[in-house]
Amino acid sequence: MTLRTITRNNSASRRAPKGTSLRKTDIERFRQLLQVQRDDITEDLRILKESLRSLQDHQQGIGAWNLDFARDSADTESAENIAVQIRRLSDTLNQIAGALRRIENGTFGICVRCGKIIDIERLEAVPFTRRCIACKSNIRAGEDQGG
Repeated sequence: MTLRTITRNNSASRRAPKGTSLRKTDIERFRQLLQVQRDDITEDLRILKESLRSLQDHQQGIGAWNLDFARDSADTESAENIAVQIRRLSDTLNQIAGALRRIENGTFGICVRCGKIIDIERLEAVPFTRRCIACKSNIRAGEDQGG
C-alpha cells in the first residue's frame, strides 16, 4: 500500500468529528500511513548512509595527493549536507516509532502536554505529532520549554 493510496482513502465522512477521540478506522489508517513513512525513510537513510560512506572513502583515497582544493571543499560540504539530512531523517524516524508505540498503547492522538484529543486535521498534517496545535503554538511562543 502506498502513501498516496492511504491519503486518498481519507474521506471526511470516515473521520471522527473534530474534538472527539479517533475511530478505530482512523487509527488503523494512521498506523498504515506511519508504517509507509517509516519504510520510506528507512530506505532513504540507507541510500544516504551509502552515499556518505562512498564520499568519505573517496576523500580518504585522495588523501595528501589532492591538489584540487575546490573539489575537496565541495566534497566536504556535500558530506556535511548528507550528515545533516541523515540526522533529520533519523529524528523523524524516531518520532514515527514513538507514534507507532502510542498507537499500540492506546495514547495515539492525545496531547502529551494537556491531555486533550489532537484534532484529526493536525494528525493528518503531522501524523507523528505528540502535541495539539495550541500546545505546540505555546511552545513556539516560548511559554513552555518541556514535554
